[in-house]
Amino acid sequence: MAKLDATTSYPFLLNVLVNQVEYQIDESQIDQVIRMVINLFIRRNFVLTPKASNLRSAFNGMRKDITDNKFRGENLVSYIARKINVIMPSNQQFENALNEGIYDKNVHTTRFLLISLERKFGNYFHNGNPDSLDDYKGNKLRWSIEHILPQGNLPKYWVDIIGDGNESVAEENQRKNVHRLGNLTLTPYNSGLGQKTFQEKLLYKDPSNDAKVGLTLPLFLNDSIQKNVKEFNIESIEQRNNELIQKVLEIVPSKIEAN
Repeated sequence: MAKLDATTSYPFLLNVLVNQVEYQIDESQIDQVIRMVINLFIRRNFVLTPKASNLRSAFNGMRKDITDNKFRGENLVSYIARKINVIMPSNQQFENALNEGIYDKNVHTTRFLLISLERKFGNYFHNGNPDSLDDYKGNKLRWSIEHILPQGNLPKYWVDIIGDGNESVAEENQRKNVHRLGNLTLTPYNSGLGQKTFQEKLLYKDPSNDAKVGLTLPLFLNDSIQKNVKEFNIESIEQRNNELIQKVLEIVPSKIEAN
């Protein structure tokens, strides 16, 4: 939950955990409640509503209602689902937010979302290649967020691709698109990719063993990157953004039903 800046939910969740026996809920029901809160904060952190003060009030109200009404077991979980569904940003709000920049709104939630997509739909990690998405290398995370269209000052190659050689047009297109979901992936070699061309990013190799580790790395997140084209442009970002949004909606639903 710390990865989602969800501190406003901590007193509520702590209350549920501490009183699990009294509330007559099992581990699977606690998992349901945590999943509800995660979904809420993923949506909230990109849509930017409800405000933190309103969330705090909502969680405090739920905690009071549970005590006053003596909700227990399935009734308690169903009550929490109903209350969270009321304040959950809608699909339209969420899609609108995902069509804009997300990295610049909340880096931690962006990373959490990308990792969630990879774990849900990918098969790169398995028994022979354990999941290392949360691992550290020294004091830095092993996997970082890669902007395919780079951040910062654009080399001539990228000015030509997204601005037809016009720096002002390229800078404006970069500003509008660089932090969108369709321009992001995960890589353990972010520093090596940097401002390189699209083809160089595709074919990038690990300097230590010459293995291909660029955008051809067989992650789910890389499947939606067209690799049989010479350019990755604004249309590429738009198409990939639309594809990934549909996957996001599968794992972050707008309404949650208590099981």
